Amino acid sequence: MSMSGAPSAVRAIFALDVVTASLAFICLVIGILLTIRAFGLRSRSRNYDRVSRDTPRHSPLGTFAFLLPGLALLCLAYSIAAATTALQYDASSPINITPAYAYYYSSASESSQASRVTSRLSFVNAFALILYSTLLTAAVWLHSSHVTSNGLGIGAPSLRDWIWNMFILAAILGTGLASWGQAISVRESAQGYSSVMQADSTSRALYAAFRCTVIAASTSVSVEVAGRYREVNANGPPSNSGRPILARLVFYAVPIWAVRNVFLIVDIAMAYTSAESWSIATRQAIAFLLIIFGQIADLAIFVIVTWGAWTMGRVARW
Repeated sequence: MSMSGAPSAVRAIFALDVVTASLAFICLVIGILLTIRAFGLRSRSRNYDRVSRDTPRHSPLGTFAFLLPGLALLCLAYSIAAATTALQYDASSPINITPAYAYYYSSASESSQASRVTSRLSFVNAFALILYSTLLTAAVWLHSSHVTSNGLGIGAPSLRDWIWNMFILAAILGTGLASWGQAISVRESAQGYSSVMQADSTSRALYAAFRCTVIAASTSVSVEVAGRYREVNANGPPSNSGRPILARLVFYAVPIWAVRNVFLIVDIAMAYTSAESWSIATRQAIAFLLIIFGQIADLAIFVIVTWGAWTMGRVARW
């Protein structure tokens, strides 16, 4: 399994997957250390919290409850993506770029065993993507709610917020698992996830529904984050520690999410498009755009939320 003879674009995609997985792992380790620190600070200040505040301040532990498994799944997904790319170059199966897009190289050697392995790996990768997409949305929502609560001294999130956001998170998870379950029920032993998307119209429709739900959910959370930032700006004290945290979400995470959503629409379109007749240059351009504004955009948002949780842990008095 050597990548030395692979086309430069495939080697670059492999490298980007390795970088994404490595950075996600580093963020995961940092998040674990920050979680341990947050537990220690909370236990030392519990008595102060009980007697000095009617509304307890939120610690970053709620954010980390979604952030840590999300980072672990992001690391897993793109470790598998890197391994799959390396294996597929030695197999007769297409080289998956996203669940809806793949490269085809006629130079790949025949290996049914490798094809079966990459088929299984592609489904594990798709499953991890569904879970971390749900957890990322949950982490941004809960983090912004807790920062707002701490900044204004109010109880947040409200019951209405809980009901609505649990609904959209359940919708992401439900449509994602439905598309994955349908695909795995009709796949052949050596058929990868992207191949099933092209061959089975039901799987493809459910996959499109999943991606559309992710777009709608992230847009809903983005609007909510922007509203919370305006609320803290209008009603919070000048030295409010939550303002810079929410500002990073509004001015960095939300635009990244918006651009990512544009390329999720491209990903949906690719699920209904055959690219076999396209030029190599066109395929490469689309592949790199999907990577940069897909997996790397998700990683960037995870980093911003981790940074916010760290800041929240430094300034909060529990």
